[in-house]
Amino acid sequence: MISFEKGYKKNRPRQGESQCLQTLQWNAGEMSPDKKIQIQKILQTYDVDIFTIMEANISDDKLKYYQFPGYTLYNLPKYRQVASGILTGVKDGLTSHYDLIKSMGSTQDKCEIIRLNVWKCQNQFKIYAVYNPPQNCPNFDFLNISHKTIVLGDFNAHSTRWGYKNTNIAGKEIEDMLNSNTLELIYSNEDPATYLHYNGSRTTPDLLLASSDISGHTHRKIIDDPVSLGFRRCLYSWIPNQVTLGACGLSVYSQSVKVFCQAIVSVPQVVQGRPAFFSVSQGVHRASRFLFSSSRCLERPAFFSVPQGV
Repeated sequence: MISFEKGYKKNRPRQGESQCLQTLQWNAGEMSPDKKIQIQKILQTYDVDIFTIMEANISDDKLKYYQFPGYTLYNLPKYRQVASGILTGVKDGLTSHYDLIKSMGSTQDKCEIIRLNVWKCQNQFKIYAVYNPPQNCPNFDFLNISHKTIVLGDFNAHSTRWGYKNTNIAGKEIEDMLNSNTLELIYSNEDPATYLHYNGSRTTPDLLLASSDISGHTHRKIIDDPVSLGFRRCLYSWIPNQVTLGACGLSVYSQSVKVFCQAIVSVPQVVQGRPAFFSVSQGVHRASRFLFSSSRCLERPAFFSVPQGV
């Protein structure tokens, strides 16, 4: 039988906080005092809102030794003597609701899953943190994918889609989930691997997925700090909330619309033998660049980027 444990915390948002939702995911391979110090530095450097640590191996009676000032902690304790457990931290000032969806000993499937609903700047996000042990076939039917949903964790999943030379059973399950849901894989072949093997090979068992409504603005960065954190790198991500227009921002928006309209009016019916909509895209590009390059006038900086050649 699957157990559900809940935690709820509500705080007032702090003035001047970033509008980005910033998360950190890492496989600790068992927490230690030294690792805690290094993670604490990263939390401060990147102003992390939510962190999840897989294979934390922290029992409830040992949790008092792994407190992180400024964060509310939720602990899925380790299961017996197996490398397991997920430590979750939520920055003070954020409203959050925690659910334990699945523990390692609850079913034959050994996958661990927790769910966190978090509110930031009046936006609700649903975050699933997953630890899937090696050689396990995970059941992702427990995931309820909707809008503003993030799925992250250590999946121990192999697929050529994220840099492996083969596909294992966990990788096939994730591929099927990507094909049957509105989830998108946030990954680039140019990013460093998250796991440095003893034999010198490098792989990426740590994955980030986001629902299609936010995937286009979800960014992923691998924090390259293998010296102090062992052979596992941290996966940092940030999702910008919708840009809020202040008094100055409204005028910037109006001016960007004017730039766009002027560009459209100047577009002839046919440009170099191609239909006009090819050049209309240039007008969209100009207006977008004007708006976001002027984001300093908005209440918060805009974290969007507009690709060249759109």
